[in-house]
Amino acid sequence: MERRLAELHLDRGGAATAGAVLDAVAAYRNPDGGLGHGLEPDVRAPASQPLAVDFGLELVGQVLGSAAGADDTVRDRARALAEGLLPFLASVATADGGLPIVLPSVAAHPRAEHWGDGRFPAGLNPTAGVVARLRMAALAAAGAGRGAGVARGTHPQRAPGARRERPLTSRGRPPLPRGGQLRRCWSARKCAISAVAG
Repeated sequence: MERRLAELHLDRGGAATAGAVLDAVAAYRNPDGGLGHGLEPDVRAPASQPLAVDFGLELVGQVLGSAAGADDTVRDRARALAEGLLPFLASVATADGGLPIVLPSVAAHPRAEHWGDGRFPAGLNPTAGVVARLRMAALAAAGAGRGAGVARGTHPQRAPGARRERPLTSRGRPPLPRGGQLRRCWSARKCAISAVAG
């Protein structure tokens, strides 16, 4: 993983290198759609963990933030990888849409001491990071012209001058869902990706 990232960032790797990073992340995928198998080094559990998903989405974000992230194929693959995580995330989200950072299954495997028995309540860490990174993957993957429109603070899928349904933040991104919106996002298995892409 680190070698591929170094090639991407230091050697200015192209779409093939970006694809290799995405393939490396996907290699940690489980049948439930989540990521595990020690992707995040502090948790060696093979089962999917929200922490591993957060870490994997951070890597996807690095790909999208690289020069190769402008490639349509790279964006589409990043979006597909992110969308594939949604079933797992929906299965472990609490009724109000939050995620625990790890699940109790970590206790049966080597892990950093601070993970203890793996019983953590849902919280902003990792929920906020996961949602933000899913949204970033959707924005970056939505199409070639989208980035320029977002940077200008307009929605590229609407005609210039058309009323925006949701205002963009100062960074050119739609605001994160709040409260019940987040819960509906998870329960509908659409999460932030479909909310941004639609």
